[in-house]
Amino acid sequence: MNWYFAISESSIDRPEHEWRDMIRVAVRSAIGSTDLKPHLLYDGGENPFLDELRGLGVTVISPPCQLL
Repeated sequence: MNWYFAISESSIDRPEHEWRDMIRVAVRSAIGSTDLKPHLLYDGGENPFLDELRGLGVTVISPPCQLL
């Protein structure tokens, strides 16, 4: 089953949140404990965090894209 979550480049590094750590935990938990296939809807430029997520098995979808 596909699992979609979203974040933007402008919010990922907000100092009052720890989005990167929360995303890492959620992805590892989903992959290790469920049959969910993580897909990130991402609005922003390429960066090392996206590479890290891809390495964990996340499909990164960035605009422009068309979801079916």
